[in-house]
Amino acid sequence: MLYEAQGDRENIEIVLENSDQIRKINCLESELVAIQNGRVDLIDHPTEFIAFLLSKGDSNLLYYFTSNIAGVRGFGDIHGQLEKMLALGWQLEFNLHNHNFFVSSENLRGGISPSTADAGLFQTEFKHYSLRKALITNGFETTEIDSSLFSLFSTAN
Repeated sequence: MLYEAQGDRENIEIVLENSDQIRKINCLESELVAIQNGRVDLIDHPTEFIAFLLSKGDSNLLYYFTSNIAGVRGFGDIHGQLEKMLALGWQLEFNLHNHNFFVSSENLRGGISPSTADAGLFQTEFKHYSLRKALITNGFETTEIDSSLFSLFSTAN
């Protein structure tokens, strides 16, 4: 497998050192992958989504966003909505997004460690929104990354 940047390789090593955080995909994650696959065939056109789970007491709120491209961009409105909900006493439990397999490419991808861009996002969301953990799924497995690890990840290419 080819890697995008040196920082991506460093982030893979951090995930592997904390491999107790890697598990099979769960029902919610599977449903979100299925929603995205229903929108855009993930084999023919690999795309990503991002979802945020917030909690308050016994209630949960899930935000789902996609721009139907490989990567997730332009979700500033979602961050604005998170800020409003946090001001109302909600907690940001996790940021979940998917990494696709690129089956027709030399770089298969589908890794469940954060890219340098992901790491920067997690660090920003921790700083501004008290993000508790990040999840990355490839549709088969998911890595759960506790916020205590965010500062270890590389954001440099």
